[in-house]
Order: sequence, then C-alpha cells, then structure tokens
Amino acid sequence: LTPTGLDMGSSNFRSLEKVKVLLLSGSGTSSYNVGAIWHLLDQRYDISITMIDANNLARADLSRYNTIILASGSYRGVNNTAISKLKSWIQDGGTMITVANGSEWAIQRGLSGARKKVASKKDDNRRPYQQLRRDRGGHVIGGAILEQQADLSHPILYGYKNANLPVFRKGTFLMEPAKNPYATPLINGDTPLRAGFINQKNQKDLANTAGIVVSGHGQGKVISMAEDPAFRAFWFGTNKLLANAIFFGRIIAGDSVEKFGE
Repeated sequence: LTPTGLDMGSSNFRSLEKVKVLLLSGSGTSSYNVGAIWHLLDQRYDISITMIDANNLARADLSRYNTIILASGSYRGVNNTAISKLKSWIQDGGTMITVANGSEWAIQRGLSGARKKVASKKDDNRRPYQQLRRDRGGHVIGGAILEQQADLSHPILYGYKNANLPVFRKGTFLMEPAKNPYATPLINGDTPLRAGFINQKNQKDLANTAGIVVSGHGQGKVISMAEDPAFRAFWFGTNKLLANAIFFGRIIAGDSVEKFGE
C-alpha cells in the first residue's frame, strides 16, 4: 500500500510490452519525414528500429514487430497483398502509427477508422489571369503554427501539462473528429492559426478538425496523425506524441477507439 496515489499492484497499472518498431522507407515515402523519425528514435532515444522499403512490405515477416510507422508519403508501390497483410497484422494486435499523408493513404486503403475531411470548394468567381500563380500558392500550406486542444488524460498526451499544444502544420490533409467521443485526443479549435500564413479558405477548413484520431480493428490500434510530430528533427514540442503512441498505443482502452473493418 502507498500513502498517496495508486497502490502498487492496483488494477489501474498496465504492463508495457517492449517495442519492436518497423519504419517503412524508400520508394513512395517522404525521405525528410522518414529521416526525422529515424533520427528521433535512433539518435535521440537510442532505440534500434528496423527499416524496410515500403515496396517490400508484402514479403516482410510482420510478426517480428508490434509497432509499424508509416511516415508521410504516397505509398504508390504498396500492393493489395501488402495492404491485406497489414490489416491482418493490426487485427492480431499490432499498433500502426501513420503520419500526415501516410494517414491519408491508410484511410483511403481501409487501414484506419479516421475519416478525411473534404475541403470546401475554391472560389469560382472570375479572377485575373495574372493572379493565377499567386492564387495557386495561396492554397498551399507551406508551414505554419497551429494551437490544438489536448485531452491531457489520454495516454497519447502523457507527460504534457498544458492543454493548448502548438503544432507544426504543413500540407492540406484534414481529418474529421472521430464519432467515438474518446477517440480524438488532439483537435483544432475555431481559430487554430497562431503564426505563419494560411489563407482564409484553409483556415476555415482547418477549424475543428482532428490532430490525432485513434481507431481500432480487432485487437490492434491505428493512431492517425494529421501533422508530422518530428518535423525536420527540430520541432521538439510534439516529439512526445510519437513516443507516447509507440510506448502506450497498446494500452489504450478498446472501447475508446473508432472501430473499423468489422
């Protein structure tokens, strides 16, 4: 018994399994994002990970790993055999973490219970030809800082003290909040932009979208991240989100996730 806090041996404690991480790399992945994730785990956390070319996924022995990370990318060379293999691996208890465009790909291939938000239509009003280049550039989010609202009680937010978390945003991929009320631990508010340029249309689209959605299939979990938590190995504030997803993803309660594939 302990004077304060939980008693040792309490049912509130959870056993953590040693992580065995596979990071997909190579063709169809963002070398910048893969490198940043590798640097965080290998160089800063001193965790040995395995990296294989995404196109070789169908031939890989996934039973050797309990965590697979999909960095941002198109994954254009990953075939249906590999997709079915990933889905079975998740169902058997694996934890898959997807980042930015990797999350979008997983949603499109039925490997995540997260939902992509459809952006609003562009302004169809007549515009001068000379404005084309400027207008096109204005629809790109090349880099900005958002403030997202965090559920500090969620395992993904373990160790954070401030419920307002600055995140780095690049790209226009958007996720809807989960239907399960416990499955969106990080979310944008009505006006999330804090620094940098995002045009009015994209700001409107970003409002109240999800930063992270946790979904589940069978015994496994899929943690979908809309932003890159290890951006260029210098945006330190969100590194812990990735670490928590890796270490605590398996202990997230099964009834707190967005179910899919059932």
